[in-house]
Amino acid sequence: MNTRFYYALYNEAHGDDQVNIFQAGDYYVFTVADGVSECELGRVASVLACAAFEECFMERVVGQGGVDLEEVVADGVRRAGERLVNVKQILSASQDEGSVDLVIGFVKQFIESRTWLEQTPAELISKRVDGLRERLLSTRKSGEGFTFETTLGVAVFHNYRVYTAALGDVEMYLLRRNKLFPHYVTPRGGFIDSYLSSDRGIVGAVDIAVRRLERGDVFILASDGAYLSYAPPGKYPYTLFVNQLLKSIERGEDPAQQWLARLRKEFGDGLPDDFSLVIVKVE
Repeated sequence: MNTRFYYALYNEAHGDDQVNIFQAGDYYVFTVADGVSECELGRVASVLACAAFEECFMERVVGQGGVDLEEVVADGVRRAGERLVNVKQILSASQDEGSVDLVIGFVKQFIESRTWLEQTPAELISKRVDGLRERLLSTRKSGEGFTFETTLGVAVFHNYRVYTAALGDVEMYLLRRNKLFPHYVTPRGGFIDSYLSSDRGIVGAVDIAVRRLERGDVFILASDGAYLSYAPPGKYPYTLFVNQLLKSIERGEDPAQQWLARLRKEFGDGLPDDFSLVIVKVE
């Protein structure tokens, strides 16, 4: 099974989204996390979740035979939730700045190792990461306690199947023969009843699913900030996105970057939310 993938990550609204892309043998893995902005440190949560899932996946898959991918994906999400809880415990247990520097150092290292994913200027990324340290120290000083949460979407491609996990308002679709089919969708603006939390690990139910794929299929994974359903007044939702996607693929362009450019043009003075989008074409 061969895949061609496209991605776009734009973090100039809140700075809370994170995308991770990696390959382990003939497994292609994509994750999207959107830190909850209402909680301080959403970027910490999204980075920790993506990093923990990758670590777990590599441990469970590399060099192993007879892998149960559904179990591995579920275990990776569980590990991501545990990581948030563990980091909160580390921060809460110590009153010196060493634990804060440890966490910020890890977050900064992860982001810098994946700057190729970002469309946000490097200086803005660096400024925001550096600012997280002061936010952590301020939170500790206030005595309110640390809280960070994130949504998470995972898609693992192997042997003409996609194995997915979803928490929160991430979005997943399958485009087959020019028709868009929902794979995992939550109503925009609705109550989010599943997410990863530094207090409880996993909150709510994790949606785990497996879907067979065909050559020519296009699978889409996005945060809610990708606005895939966006439509000008009087137009049908998703039509603009699907038309742009098909046009970009036909022209040999990057459909993720083209959709980001289209939205930036539509919204004018900046997107209202961070933007994460991964598009995978099965070949």
